[in-house]
Amino acid sequence: MKVVDGALVWKLHATYGFPLELSLPILADRGLVPAWDRLLDAAAADGADVARLIRRLDESCGDAYPPDMADFIRAGLQHLLAARP
Repeated sequence: MKVVDGALVWKLHATYGFPLELSLPILADRGLVPAWDRLLDAAAADGADVARLIRRLDESCGDAYPPDMADFIRAGLQHLLAARP
């Protein structure tokens, strides 16, 4: 998988209203995964509830990525949430 800038994924959602739940399958189909830390930082800068966002991403990644990859992503998202101030 290649990494795409998560801030751009968030901008697509925040600026144009494109659902994150649709972004993830599109990225996955192209062999891409967002840089989660950049996505969460951009969301937090916009005042988003990061814990709620992670729950949404957690649900969506299960539909977008293969089970082993989704589990890896979920673990990483939980780690990022725990590391946030």
